[in-house]
Amino acid sequence: MTVRLRLEFADPIPGTADLTHVTLFDSTRPPNFAVATGTGERREDALLDLWNTLVQRDESPELIERAAEAYRRITGVLPTSAP
Repeated sequence: MTVRLRLEFADPIPGTADLTHVTLFDSTRPPNFAVATGTGERREDALLDLWNTLVQRDESPELIERAAEAYRRITGVLPTSAP
């Protein structure tokens, strides 16, 4: 079974000032198509940035919900508004 929407994290190397990055991929589009990315100090920050990007770009509800659900799994709450 192929997963349509996939999140990939790139965590910083410990001891560096790098940020965590998250990318949302959609398997129904050309190979390795990144719908959007987010960055932040921690995974939840990167997911919130991704979610805000999707909301601001008025992406499909399915894409927005995928990011929101991943954020909820980490924090226990859904994001409620884009700043």
